[in-house]
Amino acid sequence: MLTSEVKKVLIDVVVKLITEHQQRRAKISTEDVRAFMKIRQIKVDVPPNLTENKEQAAPKPEEKKEAEVKN
Repeated sequence: MLTSEVKKVLIDVVVKLITEHQQRRAKISTEDVRAFMKIRQIKVDVPPNLTENKEQAAPKPEEKKEAEVKN
């Protein structure tokens, strides 16, 4: 397949993609955007081990060096 043939195929694919996107975007109303952007509460289940105090969970770099020196 020549480069020009590949370009023609790519143009057809991209034009179809952009046309479909523009049609879908034209159907979106201001109310749809407002509903999507509305501030709302999101419930996230975080495992207990990730909610611990970070200072307790991971030693500081200085503490690591001190521990290495002691060993």
